[in-house]
Amino acid sequence: MDPDRLHFLFGNDIDLATFDVADPDVRALLLERSFPGSSGAELAGRQVVAAMILDDRPPEVWQTVLRLVGLGIGRHEVIDQIVMAFAAVLRDSVSEEAPWDRAGMVEALDRLPFPSARTIADTIVGAVRERQGITADDLDELVFERLGTSPDDKVVRELVDRLTDDLVDEFGPLAWLVDDRTVHVGDLTEGIVLTHALTEVERDLGIVTVSFDLAGFRRRDDLSLAGGEEIEVFSAEPGHLAWKGPDGWLDGFEADAVLAVRIDDGGIVSLDAVADTPVVDRALVDRLRAVYDLEEGEPGLPVAGEDLVLELLAGDRTTFDVPTAPLSVLAEAAGLEVRRHEVAHDPAVWHRGRSIGRMIRLHGALGWDDDRVLELVHALDVADVLGGEDPAAVPEVDHPVDGSATRAVLAVLRDQAALGLFLDELLEHSEIDPEDRLEGLIAAFRPVATRSWEVGIVHLVAALLAELRSDLASAESELERAHRADDSLSLVTDRLAWYASDRGDAARAVRLWRELPRSEAAQRDAAEVESFVIRERTDLGRNDPCWCGSGRKFKQCHLGRAGLPPLPERVGWLCRKSVAYLERGAAGAHEDVMDVTAARATGTDDDELHEAFEDPIVLDLVLTEGGWFRRFLHARGALLPEDEQLLAASWTLVDRSVFEVLDVRPGRGVDVRDLRTGDTVAVRERTFSRETRTGDLICARPVPDGEGHQFIGGVFTVAPGYEQTLLDLLDDGDPVEIARWVAALHRPPVLHTREGEPMVECTLEVEVGDPVAARRVLDATYRRDDGDADGDGEWVELFALHEDEDILRARLRLEGPVITVTTSSEARADRVLDTVRSALADVRVVRDERTPMDLATMARRYEVEQALFPDRAGAGGVDPDDPEVARVLEAQRARYEERWCDESVPALHGLTPRQAAEDPSRREELLRLLADFDRSYEPDRRGMRPDRLRELLGL
Repeated sequence: MDPDRLHFLFGNDIDLATFDVADPDVRALLLERSFPGSSGAELAGRQVVAAMILDDRPPEVWQTVLRLVGLGIGRHEVIDQIVMAFAAVLRDSVSEEAPWDRAGMVEALDRLPFPSARTIADTIVGAVRERQGITADDLDELVFERLGTSPDDKVVRELVDRLTDDLVDEFGPLAWLVDDRTVHVGDLTEGIVLTHALTEVERDLGIVTVSFDLAGFRRRDDLSLAGGEEIEVFSAEPGHLAWKGPDGWLDGFEADAVLAVRIDDGGIVSLDAVADTPVVDRALVDRLRAVYDLEEGEPGLPVAGEDLVLELLAGDRTTFDVPTAPLSVLAEAAGLEVRRHEVAHDPAVWHRGRSIGRMIRLHGALGWDDDRVLELVHALDVADVLGGEDPAAVPEVDHPVDGSATRAVLAVLRDQAALGLFLDELLEHSEIDPEDRLEGLIAAFRPVATRSWEVGIVHLVAALLAELRSDLASAESELERAHRADDSLSLVTDRLAWYASDRGDAARAVRLWRELPRSEAAQRDAAEVESFVIRERTDLGRNDPCWCGSGRKFKQCHLGRAGLPPLPERVGWLCRKSVAYLERGAAGAHEDVMDVTAARATGTDDDELHEAFEDPIVLDLVLTEGGWFRRFLHARGALLPEDEQLLAASWTLVDRSVFEVLDVRPGRGVDVRDLRTGDTVAVRERTFSRETRTGDLICARPVPDGEGHQFIGGVFTVAPGYEQTLLDLLDDGDPVEIARWVAALHRPPVLHTREGEPMVECTLEVEVGDPVAARRVLDATYRRDDGDADGDGEWVELFALHEDEDILRARLRLEGPVITVTTSSEARADRVLDTVRSALADVRVVRDERTPMDLATMARRYEVEQALFPDRAGAGGVDPDDPEVARVLEAQRARYEERWCDESVPALHGLTPRQAAEDPSRREELLRLLADFDRSYEPDRRGMRPDRLRELLGL
């Protein structure tokens, strides 16, 4: 195998001589190592190109590699360029249903190099900034001219179109205006002042609503006050955007004060009360209405406040140079209704906007080619009219709605998937009171419902209406009628099983769930409740252990008993009932679950989100800190057995806290002490008690179980020194922020240099015009490491971290006209690059590779090297058993221990260990930190000695 090709693909830092690259799995692993952070799709494309290079099919691929490398393009960019060419040819073959076009691939390779994505994006943005409001055709012409390529080049054309779409994303730097013009939002809104009337609620909550009045600032997210205090940008629901500042930041303003709001280039927000409320400028109102008519005219949809601001500024850059009346006041004066972040002049416009949202959600659920989508949208339009919507706003529905139209809706709902989506839209995405819609549907359905499935649907809708009115007895009765009318309605059967489970009738719940068509959800529900079905056992003696696993004798537990299991055994069932409420009955819960799941996830891909959702802490946070457990009790509490009602009510009095494990009884339980209150709790626990140790810190909720206490929900370990930070977070009670804390526990630790910079493996290649001058600069700036003054050589940048310790910041090598820089942080790399650029003319960066160095990356590299080169283990280095080496290492450890006592430690909130030892309020945290050191200390290794640290600190 050609070593040049191997090293090009996989790098030069591991020995590939004995590596069988024909093994696709090992090849994929090496590519992942060579391209860290790549997505699955990116790696797949690179694997195809790697195969082409190694197999020399077609040979033009390797020839292209050599040509591009000769142009000074880095190997990562070269591979990605070839991937782009391959993807373009593949797309053409697929779209035309034609065989692989080898000639097309060769032709695409000949056209390389394409401009890089960064170059294209910078060119697009630069063109718009130079010609604010440029038309689409002019922008295309200017971009391709500056890229030096033809608009007919399919690959570049596709890249330009895709990157333009990305740049005009709702939070991107560019925006499209309605008349086919593009603007740079940051430049267009620079220096503007917008106004907003502060409400009393906003002032009390410490928030300013941005959604409409301040929509011109909606893309700004890195904000702070003049004093450096951060402003949080958040969204409570779709269409809502607000800022939350530090406590008391709005106290100086009166309710209803008109605030003039500005943001400078650095993201500094200034708020000033306008002394005299600005009058409504009639000319500005007329301009705003004209802009609205232009924006709304073609699509017939509501217009966003940001679009109004951008259009007004594009027409006259001075529009918001001084405070005007708030945008919402101007809009109302123009005859427009404001809802959240949008305006409209007519109910039909709002309805069209709602229909678009419905259509998108339904297409997402059913697929873009499913004919049921349009049928469901029309059925929902009918429900709108029946629920009281102004018929003029829904011209798609003939009014009054007659029997044939109602039967047509019922016909659509016979499909059970369509029925579920229809009801979800009514209950989850309703701007009209859902009770009014359900009432209207029932009144219209009943006279025409003659077949059994139609009658079943009517009773199902009536049951949902009764649930909205908290009349659970009527709801269950309607479900029973629906089931008798048509026992094939899965929604009805599932809901009846849910009611039976909440009431404690496990046998009926399981029987009903088993009636449903086999599905993962139904089987899971049945399996979780089945263990609570009490069956008479005849195979156990009176003194045998009880079948339920309680640890008691059969005669003391379930012998001769009917009804419900003992209350402590139903703790898990009660938890499951609250989760079922989130899944089936809690309108609005889905968004909260998704927000907490996203916060708990360690990334954004589907696997990471799925893993986060599987963590018990997610639903626990939604139920507890999110308030949904209390809503569950309010909505479903009447169904629970009386003892469960009392038990569940007691759980609402228990806050999540941080506990120290005092005693462990493996397989039976633990004793824990609440660090917030000092209370000690004995917890019955089987699994966690086998894993924890005395002295561990955990975050948990031990709740009463009728006889003692049990943990419910998520339990996770807390590192010593961080308990107070977490307690403060728990006191705030924000489920999303707590989930983010938990997510950080699951991410690989971020490695830092000795100077506190994130570790990033950086390799730069800098081409200089005058190698002789470059050598003089390197000699004057850095320490010569090897080589001689007349030839190529290496230099190092050293930094005195302490009086007795120098650290290596960077290594530089000069070979011909190229300086290669290797270092372990971006700050160090940029510092060297700035030095070279400031001292030398004609400098060009030909390679800039930066790879974050986390433990996961290092572990993957280690695994690859160990798997491929096991003979490397233990090779090289110094012998720690050498007496002289041991003496030096021991002296170094002693110095480090002494230095640690007087260095700021994040786990002690920035205090030094010596300061914490002298502060009674922090001493306990220090002792726990040292106790944690005890558990991880291994005498055979040369880490810090906890006993020596205690001695140095007087402990």
